[in-house]
Amino acid sequence: MSQSSANFSEKAAARSLLNRIKAQRLARNWTQREMAKRSGISFATYKNFEQGMGNITLLNLLKILGILNSLDRLAELVPPTVPAEKETLETLERSPRQRASLKRSSMSL
Repeated sequence: MSQSSANFSEKAAARSLLNRIKAQRLARNWTQREMAKRSGISFATYKNFEQGMGNITLLNLLKILGILNSLDRLAELVPPTVPAEKETLETLERSPRQRASLKRSSMSL
């Protein structure tokens, strides 16, 4: 893929995301100012984001997705690369194992 077609693809994806976020905001009948306040970001940052001007931080995007109840769907975008990675994550989420205590023999040598 050429650099120019990659840029076009990225711009198209960004525009699609912005349109979906705006549609979600409008479906809730929220103004841009209200969306910014609910998300915990500045009005100017949100307005520029929705208009496709400039970049926002990943944290701010996560705040916006969170207020739209879409944060949990983010994991679908980048699934684990191999099953072992998923198993490792599941193992880490489990509570730590405890060793059984050793019982000493009542017989002495």
